[in-house]
Amino acid sequence: MDGLFYHSQDIVSGCLVLLVRYFKKVSDDMEKFIKFIEAYDLIGKARKIHVALSGGADSMALLDLFIQYQNTFGIEVEAIHVHHGLRKASDMEAAHVKAHCEGLGILCRTFHVDVLAAVACGKSVEEAARDLRYEVFDRIIKEEGGRVALAHHLDDQAETVLMNLFRGSSLKGLGGMQPIRGAYIRPLLEVTKEEIMEYCRLKAIAFDVDESNYETKYTRNKMRLQIIPMLTEQIQPKLSEHVCATASLIREDDRYLEDLAVEAYEKAVIYQSIEKIKWQRTDLCNLDSVVLRRVLRQGMARLEGGLRNISKQHTDEMMALVKSGKTGKAMDLPMNRRLRCDYDVVTLDRGNHEEIVKPEPIEIDLTSMTLYETYTYDDFTIRLFPYEKQTEFSKKSCTKWFDYDKIRGNLRIRTRENGDFIRFSPALHKKKIKDYFIDKKVNRSVRDQVPMLVLGHEVIWIVGYRINEAYTVTDATKTIIEVVYSKEERL
Repeated sequence: MDGLFYHSQDIVSGCLVLLVRYFKKVSDDMEKFIKFIEAYDLIGKARKIHVALSGGADSMALLDLFIQYQNTFGIEVEAIHVHHGLRKASDMEAAHVKAHCEGLGILCRTFHVDVLAAVACGKSVEEAARDLRYEVFDRIIKEEGGRVALAHHLDDQAETVLMNLFRGSSLKGLGGMQPIRGAYIRPLLEVTKEEIMEYCRLKAIAFDVDESNYETKYTRNKMRLQIIPMLTEQIQPKLSEHVCATASLIREDDRYLEDLAVEAYEKAVIYQSIEKIKWQRTDLCNLDSVVLRRVLRQGMARLEGGLRNISKQHTDEMMALVKSGKTGKAMDLPMNRRLRCDYDVVTLDRGNHEEIVKPEPIEIDLTSMTLYETYTYDDFTIRLFPYEKQTEFSKKSCTKWFDYDKIRGNLRIRTRENGDFIRFSPALHKKKIKDYFIDKKVNRSVRDQVPMLVLGHEVIWIVGYRINEAYTVTDATKTIIEVVYSKEERL
């Protein structure tokens, strides 16, 4: 009888030990979860957390942890389930997560997406499913606010970093997933898959297993099921932890360099809109290549299309063009964008980049004109009137007076042609229009748009820049020809 008593006491004692271990494990997991959230301020001022709930162990554990966080800190938690419709089990998984959430007393919304339609448009199944999920999440954030919690864990992070390394990536890619990116948070990035499974076992959380996770035709699955286990077994038992620790250091370096690039961008930019960005070229050329690369990529990211399809080769070519010293050169980029370098300005824009068609020349028949009458030619108006010495000259930059009696022949309004020249003092020497534009550092993209008043190949007026001094009004002038350009801005 006494033996039976002591045996029963041992059983009770053993159960108490297990319970203590259970509560300690759950308490440790909860503390680790809270510390990570607080370290990266994942909640911020948000009062609602939308947990992306697939039904797998990772997201089910995340939901459970957030429910406890909800009770502790008073935030609202709900679940979002995206139904991809790719597998027969999808309907059962949707029903399972809905029933699970009902049992917990929280809202679970299911969103159906058509992955196969997106695949038909040229995307892979993985890419299409991911893009459609984020479309759902983005819409919820925009309409309801709050933050979306994703269940990526430490092993997922290691897979991502290694995949980016194998395909060739920048520091941003080698830094892996961010704990927080906008309204998206990843509270489990320092938790291993093994820890998640243990948590689900201790809490008796039922979860679904996606059989497609074991198909090695998908690159990520091959990394998870074959490559990482082999590296872990043969090279480094703590591979995932070490990879993620390195990624964390890379993220810090990347953040520092990105801050430098933001500062450099703001210093160099002279104009920006959703369609066009202009930088001071000298400021860009003075940057170290590491920072310049980031400034140019920041510019690409701000235009429609972002960094999609922008490769390292594109960025290298952009940097080379900026630092080449060449003017009037341009390069086309994906998503209908173009980088153009002029003397002192680098322009990145998008839109129609067809060659500008030069306007047809306009003939001006001076012999048919009479005094005081006004004659209109497109954006120009012309009139003749007698000159009196006390007459005050016009001070408007786009109104010019010339000595009518010095003009032998009819005038034309056109853009530049080969052989054009203009006369300056002293001695009214000739200067080629091409050389004048080069000396004045007029951007090559602008030169063919500047209207000019010409007599044969002699330029009377480069509109917006200067006049030919051989035709200026003097005390001997009898008749003035006044030419007014209606567009006041300099070309």
